[in-house]
Amino acid sequence: MNITRPLKLTVLLATVLCVTAGSGLAAVRLPAFAVTHWLSGNGPHAVAVADMDEDGHLDLVVANEDEDSVSILLGDGLGAFSAPVAWPVGDQPRAIVAADLNNDGYTDVVTADYDDDTLSVLLGNGAGGFAAATTETVVGRPGALLCADLDGDTSADLLVGAVTADTVEVLWGNGDGSFAAPATILSVDGPEALALADIDGDGVLDVVVGNTGGGDSATILLNNADRTFTNAGSFSVADAPRAVATEDFNDDGALDLAFACSGGDAISILWGDGTGNFSLRDDRLIGADPYWICAEDFNEDGWIDLVTANQGGDDVSILLGGQARSFDLVQNWPALDQPQSGAVADFNEDGLADFVVVDNGSYTVSVFLNLPDSDGDGVADVYDNCPTLANPSQSDGDDDSVGDLCDNCPDDSNANQQDEDEDGTGDACDACPTDADKTEPGLCGCGQTDADRDGDGMPDCLDACPGQDDFADADDNGVPDCLVRRTVLCGSISLPAWSLLAAGLCSLRIGCGRRPLRRRSHR
Repeated sequence: MNITRPLKLTVLLATVLCVTAGSGLAAVRLPAFAVTHWLSGNGPHAVAVADMDEDGHLDLVVANEDEDSVSILLGDGLGAFSAPVAWPVGDQPRAIVAADLNNDGYTDVVTADYDDDTLSVLLGNGAGGFAAATTETVVGRPGALLCADLDGDTSADLLVGAVTADTVEVLWGNGDGSFAAPATILSVDGPEALALADIDGDGVLDVVVGNTGGGDSATILLNNADRTFTNAGSFSVADAPRAVATEDFNDDGALDLAFACSGGDAISILWGDGTGNFSLRDDRLIGADPYWICAEDFNEDGWIDLVTANQGGDDVSILLGGQARSFDLVQNWPALDQPQSGAVADFNEDGLADFVVVDNGSYTVSVFLNLPDSDGDGVADVYDNCPTLANPSQSDGDDDSVGDLCDNCPDDSNANQQDEDEDGTGDACDACPTDADKTEPGLCGCGQTDADRDGDGMPDCLDACPGQDDFADADDNGVPDCLVRRTVLCGSISLPAWSLLAAGLCSLRIGCGRRPLRRRSHR
């Protein structure tokens, strides 16, 4: 497959939610992702994340087992990546790490070359390129690889799972990009999963091993900080553990373990007690043939979630954590062909956890950008019909794609939310669209206030005596004070308005405050 340019296919996906019986969905924030696919190299098998060109943005470093190369895809900080640039390494690289191996401030890369029984070391130049690869020999098909300072000498060391040799090896770093010969720290059947974490809380990184041989087990090696390790025991897991994640899943202060077990289409969770003991195990069925797992809080609810890459199902699974849920809520998201490994990072620098998986069969990487949920109602902003106000039900009575809680006309369709007088009521349902004080004409019509200054129930615009008591009669003459100077013309005579109105003889024709008409004399 010729790779001449990046392939970028952006898809906004609806979630597929699987809920284990007894789980509650109420108040659970469901993460959502925008997915892009990028050409990477032939047969991508593993990926690391680092800033390879020192521009402040995270880049992708991909191990391609079908073309014996490492591809660099430079990131732009917005979630997009450049076309891949390939660098040769050994035969069939299956694992990869990125770290500063020679203490020059630049990120270097190591691959585990399965068919060569070697490790390829690429020293970075800080511009996204490398010096020619050097090699370290590890007999027995190196298939798992990690990098960290395991002895406290400030130099990066390498931890390797030799799958067919049934050993876990450490190559102690010299601080210049070279390493001592491998030293065996564990003999176990098929060590394909490795993790580093402080299991017993002593401030030193310990080793977790997933064994895919006949035992299907996890082994804990406690680091003595003197280049020796103590075997703290083995614990059973589901069939064929391919990867392991470590975190405190239940917030009890002790690290727990989660294994992606491809043979059982499941994850196995081992609950830790903080001493290196994992006596309780829970299994969760997920997608087909999970090969990778990582722990992160994807929905920002304060609980650790899990993500797996399911090679047999061509998808990824998000298992939502929580004290009550315990990963019972599962979202499945499509990837491309045979996702095998991945990494978690913030690729678009928005503060949310994103992730990437390598699609071995399609020669691509799939980048999943976590979409924000500003109002915290469990619906990502890109899908939310009211992203500024929490409305988990997404109620939209007028079907105009604007949620009722945000809609300035919830009963009348007005998708553009036009509101000419800016009174908060949309023009579609505003009977006075140019009068910011009224939404209905009322008794006085648009543009006039319906004020009733004297509180007599009649608005000033229709009141014969606005602002005055219509019934006050200070001189007790039977004519209200406000009508003393008001008379009306009724036929050929002029009489006080009150008496005529009261008698129903005629209607008021002259406003308050006008001089009364003179009576005509009859001779």
